[in-house]
Amino acid sequence: MTIASMQETCTEILIQETLGIRRQDEPVTVGIPFPHGLVSEVSKFRLTDDEQGPLPVQIQSLARWPDNSLKWVLFDFQVSLESGAAKRLSLEWIGDDTK
Repeated sequence: MTIASMQETCTEILIQETLGIRRQDEPVTVGIPFPHGLVSEVSKFRLTDDEQGPLPVQIQSLARWPDNSLKWVLFDFQVSLESGAAKRLSLEWIGDDTK
């Protein structure tokens, strides 16, 4: 597949510390559903932080659509936050062009 036949997309993940405790390398797990035909491989995802750039993330496919595109994906990563702070992360992917 060529670059011209792909589209880049992203969504925002908001992590907020609500108990007043400083968090250092706190584990976070997020499950996200994807529409039929949007993304075919977990290698097409990238998690970024505006302050730190790309973040290490473990990605697992939980379910697939009949065309083998991803239906549910699990993301595991770590975040450090000061007490009461919030952090916005960007989950970016390159989707499959189904046209």
